[in-house]
Amino acid sequence: MTNNEFGSYDLRKNGIKIGINSGYQRFMANYSYENYQGYREHSNEYQTRFNSVYEIDLNPVSKLALYGYYVTGVIKLPGSLTLKQYNEDDLKANPRDISRDTKRDSKKGRLGITYSTKFGKTNNNSIEITTYGAIKNFVRTAATYRIFDRSGVGGSFRYINQTKFGKRTNEFSFGSDAYYQTGPIGEFNNIGGLKGDNLEIYTDETISNLGFYFSNNFPIIVDKFNLLITGRYDDVLFNQEDLLAGFKNAERKFTGFTPKAALNYKILPNMAFYTSYGLGYDVPAGNELENYPFSSDGGLGLINPDLEAQNSNSFEIGYKGEINSEKTNIFKKNFFELTYFNTVIDNAIIPFTADGNTFYRNAAKVVRNGVEFGFNTEIIKGLKWFGSYTYSNFKYDSYQAISIDNQGNLSSKNYDGNVEPSNPENYATTELAYTRQFTKNLTAYIKGFYSYTSSMFVNDQNVDSLKTQSYSLLGGQLGATIDAGDFRIVGYVGMNNILDEKYVAYIQINSDRQEFYESGPRQNIFGGLNIAYMFRR
Repeated sequence: MTNNEFGSYDLRKNGIKIGINSGYQRFMANYSYENYQGYREHSNEYQTRFNSVYEIDLNPVSKLALYGYYVTGVIKLPGSLTLKQYNEDDLKANPRDISRDTKRDSKKGRLGITYSTKFGKTNNNSIEITTYGAIKNFVRTAATYRIFDRSGVGGSFRYINQTKFGKRTNEFSFGSDAYYQTGPIGEFNNIGGLKGDNLEIYTDETISNLGFYFSNNFPIIVDKFNLLITGRYDDVLFNQEDLLAGFKNAERKFTGFTPKAALNYKILPNMAFYTSYGLGYDVPAGNELENYPFSSDGGLGLINPDLEAQNSNSFEIGYKGEINSEKTNIFKKNFFELTYFNTVIDNAIIPFTADGNTFYRNAAKVVRNGVEFGFNTEIIKGLKWFGSYTYSNFKYDSYQAISIDNQGNLSSKNYDGNVEPSNPENYATTELAYTRQFTKNLTAYIKGFYSYTSSMFVNDQNVDSLKTQSYSLLGGQLGATIDAGDFRIVGYVGMNNILDEKYVAYIQINSDRQEFYESGPRQNIFGGLNIAYMFRR
């Protein structure tokens, strides 16, 4: 099968996919290339991907799979803008990012093997074992030119048991996963996006993660009332050694256990109420632990000594179900889901910028309340309507923050009761699609889609004059599928942002330079042509 996609801003995506199924052996390989000039200045992208899977049945209950992928690409980053720059020309890049040639040049790959089998008198036990190796090479340019060379190994084990207790079938599983990654990071002076000769920082970074988990799903009432209990323990280690100045060496370790319980009660076979409560423990990512000059150690160590994992308590309750009617020709199939959620986060990890670079800190406490509603329905045969709405009330319950202005001056500010930035209070999407089969070999469709995003704050301070504007996006697409013998041809064309709306798609929150705004794409077209051929024996 060949995939070809085109669009505005010189978008070109090309790919080929091959699949073979001989019964007890299966093979798939996929290659794709993407070239995109970008809708903003200095936002072009190039990416090549290859992935492949080979699977063989060793016997009726056991199989072995080999898989691998490799990705290489470059993404140029235009940077965020001040409100003045955004109002003047939202599609321009930040001049500083042009001078630095801010980009992400990535090469990464993975090879792995998975073995799975079933055993027991009724094959009610199963295990799955996976092991893999990975390589990563990154170049990141900002104030400096950074080169990452990393290699890693990992694996996982999972056991599943299904046991009958009378009419009830209990499913229990436990497992473990581990990952170890290490490699040097060289930081050079950046000369207009080119690597300079001055090696400023040279470190060796190691990240390891060991996790154990379990899950048990028990039907309290058969086919009606289920209880699910899960738990996970993680032990994560970050170690960084400065190969030029050993006194900067640093290490952080994070450990946590996260249990969760969930109930699902079916009032009818296709209608159910559900609820869950669980704890969360979110370890900072490696890039989030980067130290900065105003931390408690003055930026001396390689790892931020102040940033902690965020802990959360999450509760949700909801309803989902289908309402079907065979006695009418309209609204025959209908699905609805309504959920209320509440999450309380201690030590929430919040990004901020200092001297144009992004760092992270903990907010004391965040309370997130919200409601999600979704539906899909078939109005008449071939005409389907989808929709979703999310109401979010995300606020800092208590937050005494250290603020840094663009001169490096520190001050303490109270943000109790403020709204979390970059979170719209209201977000809605809908899609109306009509599909019709004209002949046995020709099917066509047309659809329109719409989304609404309300205004958002851009910083913890909640400055009204800096809020983004709410926006609506309208799009449409039409296409057709033609079956001709062993060939299948799929063609489509569409348009995004039909009304050419100017809007903020991404917010760089808490920017010390007040460079908060990154614009989304204006009106643009896209299309594609996919051709598949089925080889038959």
